[in-house]
Parts: sequence; structure tokens; C-alpha cells
Amino acid sequence: MTNQTIQNRFENYLKIQKRMSEYEQGDYTAYIPSTGFGTAVQSGKVSDITPALAINNLELQEQYCQDKAEIEALNRYINSIFDAETKEICILKYCRGWSWNQIARRNNQERTTVSKKIKRHFKKFPTIPV
Repeated sequence: MTNQTIQNRFENYLKIQKRMSEYEQGDYTAYIPSTGFGTAVQSGKVSDITPALAINNLELQEQYCQDKAEIEALNRYINSIFDAETKEICILKYCRGWSWNQIARRNNQERTTVSKKIKRHFKKFPTIPV
């Protein structure tokens, strides 16, 4: 994600949040369906799907960790914005999913005014603080 602009990274904010929420709410346990409970064994075969599920779970966990790191970095960027109006525009647009028109109405400004304000900020501060 380092080759993307800060604006491109923010445009993925809601998608990343959704993916993280789905991961947190899902049951990604890999079960071996060939064994029963107690002393009885239902089958002597191990399901072929179990290794695939385990690999998929590792990939999901890795993606989740990457997504979490990205959200934390973007939140650091938001917290570093000194201008309150710019910070509010960034939060409403990228973290809440508001349209430029909704933000403009809220701020009693033109749509182009609010969109240009955040784009100028991104151009002036293109990197996330450490």
C-alpha cells in the first residue's frame, strides 16, 4: 500500500473496516470432521478440506493484521490534522462515507470547496506520521 497516495488509501478505509468486521464476526475454525465425540470414531478419513481451511484461515489472519495496521496508520494521519474543519471533512468523507454534497451542506459551503480543501491537505501532507 505504500505506492498509493494518501487519498487512495483513505478511499479504501470503509472497505477495510467492513472486511475487518466480517473477520471479527466470522467463525474461521478449521474442523476435522472425521472424528466423533467420546470414544467413537465416525470415519477413518480426514477431510481434504481441512488443510485448505487452515491455510485460508492463516491468509485471513494475515490480511486482518495488514488491515488493522492500515486503519491504525490512517487514524494516526487523521489525529495529526491540526485544522478542525479539515479533520471533520476527512472523518465524514472517508470514515463515515458521507458524500461531498452532504459535507458541503453541513458546513454551509460549496461542494467543490470542501473537496478541494481535503485534496489540498493531502497534497501538502502526503505521508502518515510515524
